[in-house]
Amino acid sequence: MDGQIFMSSNQTVAPATILIVDDTPENITTLGDLLKPYCNVRVAINGPRALALANADPHPDLILLDVMMPEMDGYTVLSRLRKNPAPRHRVGTDSQPTGSKYPPAVSAKTP
Repeated sequence: MDGQIFMSSNQTVAPATILIVDDTPENITTLGDLLKPYCNVRVAINGPRALALANADPHPDLILLDVMMPEMDGYTVLSRLRKNPAPRHRVGTDSQPTGSKYPPAVSAKTP
């Protein structure tokens, strides 16, 4: 597959851009290997870099966000994404602390 999704004989749709945010190299490698054949993958290993990439072109269609990271945790990243009026992001968390009040996948999109 060459990264394009074919709709019909004369239409193509650009592949989705997914931002993986994780400080564990093994997680990045595993997710990247699974997703790269189907979409564009960008990677951030910390919260500040994630915020920079989330607001840069091309904006990610989906952010896979680690909750537990040093320097800036995933909940802080999500909170800052929510404060930015545009673009809106879809965020999925890849881990959840025991007893967390947050669901395992959340949206940065304000209702």
